[in-house]
This record gives sequence, C-alpha cells and structure tokens, in this order.
Amino acid sequence: MNFRSVLEMSCDDAREFFLKGNSYFNFVLPKYFSFNKILQDISLLLKDKKLKDFADFKMLKGLDDLNYTLLANKDGKYSWRPFCIIHPALYVSLVHELTTEDNWSFIIKKFHDFQKIDNSDCISIPVESLSDESDVAAQVKNWSNEVEKRSIELALDYELIAHADIADCYSSIYTHSIPWALHSKEVAKARQKDMNLIGNVIDCRLQNMNFGQTNGIPQGSVLMDFIAEIVLGAIDVALEKKISSHGIKDYQILRFRDDYRIFTNNSVESDLILKLLTETLYEYSLKLNSKKVVQSRSVVSASIKEDKFGSFNLKFVEESNLRNILNLHEFSKKYQNSGSLIRLLSNYYKHLNNSTDIENIVPIMSIVVDIAIDNPRTYPVCSAILSILLSNVDDSREVLLNKIVNKFNKSPNSDYMQIWIQRIAVACKIDIIQNAPLNRCVLGETISIWNNDWISSKELKEMIKCSSIIDGWIKECLTIVIPEEEYDMFNYDE
Repeated sequence: MNFRSVLEMSCDDAREFFLKGNSYFNFVLPKYFSFNKILQDISLLLKDKKLKDFADFKMLKGLDDLNYTLLANKDGKYSWRPFCIIHPALYVSLVHELTTEDNWSFIIKKFHDFQKIDNSDCISIPVESLSDESDVAAQVKNWSNEVEKRSIELALDYELIAHADIADCYSSIYTHSIPWALHSKEVAKARQKDMNLIGNVIDCRLQNMNFGQTNGIPQGSVLMDFIAEIVLGAIDVALEKKISSHGIKDYQILRFRDDYRIFTNNSVESDLILKLLTETLYEYSLKLNSKKVVQSRSVVSASIKEDKFGSFNLKFVEESNLRNILNLHEFSKKYQNSGSLIRLLSNYYKHLNNSTDIENIVPIMSIVVDIAIDNPRTYPVCSAILSILLSNVDDSREVLLNKIVNKFNKSPNSDYMQIWIQRIAVACKIDIIQNAPLNRCVLGETISIWNNDWISSKELKEMIKCSSIIDGWIKECLTIVIPEEEYDMFNYDE
C-alpha cells in the first residue's frame, strides 16, 4: 500500500502528521497559501509550555469570530457548508494534548476496540500518503478501492444493499459525546471536570473553538475527521450490540465517515438495522438524512455511483473543444457536483491544454463559468480551465476576467471561487476588487483572519498574521495557466 493509517503512527509521527499544512486545512487552495510555517512556529513555542501561559481562555466564550470560516456553496444557490480554518494556536495546542505518549496510546487502544466488530468495517480512518500523491488523494483512493470493490464483492453473499448517511454530521456532533465514546457515559458524567481524561480535554478545547457551544465540531481538517471517527466508532460498537441482541448475524456494514452501506439477505433485517441505527444515532444526538436512505436488490449496480456509470460513454471529440464542453455542461445538469464531473473536467483541462489553436474562447469560457456556478465542487478545476482560456487572449483579458468576477458576485457564498479567480488575476497582474479576508491577505494587507484579542503574548500574536500564510516567492513566480498539480489533488486518470 502507498499509504499508512494514522493508527499505525507513534505519538510523535501523529503530531507531525496533524501539524502538516494540508492536514490543518484539507481544502484545495492556490499554492501560495501555506500553513506550514505558522503551525511549526506555534508548535515550537508551545513545546514545553501550555497555551494558557500565553492567553486568557476565559475570553474565548465571547468571541464568535475566533476562527476563519469559508462558506462553500453546495448547489450554486442557497445551500452552503462552512469550512473552518481553526485558530492555529488552539489547533496546535489540541494536537499537542492529543499526541502525548499516554493520551495517544489510550486513543489508539480505543480505536482497536472499535475495530473488533466482525460485521462492520470503517474505511475512513485518516491516512498519510507514502508516495508523491497528496494525503487526501490517498484517502479518496482508499475509499474508492475499499468501498466500491468490497461492495461489489459482497454481492456474492448478500441480496440487498441499503445506503444511509448522517444528516449534517459534523455540525451536529455533540462535544460531550467525545468523552462518552472514549471513557463511557458513566465515567464521563461522573468525572465531567476531570482534565486527566483526554475526552474531557478534547470536549473543552472544541467548545473553546466554538463560542462555548457544545453542538458541532469544525469541518475542514484531518484532525476533526479523526475526532469525528472517535464518536462514529463508538456508535459502530453500540449498533453492533443492538443488532446482536435481535439475533441478526447475517449482515455486513461498510462505513466511510457518515456514509453507511448495509448488506443483508432480506428486507425485514435491512429495515430493522436501519431502525436500530436511527436509535443509536439518537443516543448521540445525531440522526439519519431520511431523504438519502435508499434500499436496492441490485447490489452491484447500487454499489457504483450513478454518475460513474453515466461517465463511461462520454468521450471527447478531438476537433471540437466547444462540443466537448457542451457535453460536460449537460452532464453537470444530470450529475451535479459529482466526482465524475470533476474527473471529466480535469480530462478536459488536459485536452484543452494540449490544443495548439483554441477557437470559440469566449463561448467556452461562458459555459465553464455556468458549470462552476451550479457545481461548487468544480471551482478549482474550472478556474484552471479558465486560466488556459485567458492565457490565449491579450487585449480583452482584463475585461473578461472582470465579467467572470461580476458573474460570481451574484452567486451567494462564492468566496471560495473568488479565491481561485484571484489566483488568475495575480498571475495576470490584474487588479480586481475582492473584499474577503483571504483575498486581502494575498494582496498584502496587514490584517488577521483570526481574532487574537484573547492572546496576551506579543510573540504569539506576531506569529499569527496574514503574512505567515502567504508564500511570497511562489506568488511572484506564478504562471497564468494553473498547473494540474495545483488544482488537482487526486491526479485523475484518463
């Protein structure tokens, strides 16, 4: 395997893994964004000290702008998902506490207990790539290989598959459920104030990050993925006990984070397991997304996402870039925000980048923008395609870029796309008006995207500033065309 699980790491390796910039925020950003320096500087400062030596934790409950939240549009309209760039001092402090030798050993042992279930497999424990590909790519490929292939294999043994997922999982996780999962409800409730329990420490730190709230954990980092797995692993164990108490033995569950695939041989047992899952989630203040519960007797077909089947017959026509993007536009309407759409757009990028004479540049540009607006997951690859098109015009480049900016300004919560449009503008030496804090950081403004009022140490405050997350040398050396390795963490194959 070209990756290793975080559960295979020593406490020191785990600390190093969680303090990588791409673990801290695992959303794709232009390559001049780098969180490595700020994380390493804070980690060195806190090496033999506690964060409380540099700050007043009592102030945190009054700060609702402590972290930086990037609102990512989900459907091009009014549905959105918050991705959080956690205050780096709080993040590093939590990583340090989680990865002491004793705490890490305790947590790893608990995960090994979670994995003793015979009929349920978790495929979403964070992994680190051991090759040139990104950690996120390794995680997704692991999911694709394990979940899809194993689902198809299980069609030999089972007649029915049920799909289910948890509604708004990260924003619904009850922070008190973390000590429940690690220490049991009885122990956690009896020792609520005991900071010798790592579960209580995690609970407290998450509340510190979230305005004192106990509902929800930040989304957007590998660390939070790992913490979510603590709760979900405990739910796996509790569910298995309920299923066993009903005498059901002939079943298999595959789980990737909050997504469940339940294999059985009859609908009665399938319905009962779904009911028991609902009850178990309720005990942890979670619930299923009822709109996404689907059962099928065609196990093989239902094991492969519909968009993947739809992509098999979509081929590029060598002589027509316009026709190809029109076909992708139609595909995007049928399979909105799908992984196959991103893969096909990535292939279109390669096809377009190898073209010697691109015709119909403005019509293609208009179609790409329309695809991006309705499919926010495609922002990075669509920006890369737009960069190719803009590199092939001179006189009208600034006019066209401003038209793109104005178009996206009409779409709610499009800050993420504006970050990528700015990437093109910076390389083209074109000034465009963008007011989002991350965009202002790129412009060199002396602002902070985090609230530091609670920090008393001047040394720590000096570390936490915008200039610490922008690599000026990379910014100055940008090419107009966004290279594949900058936008595509998955390296999709043809």
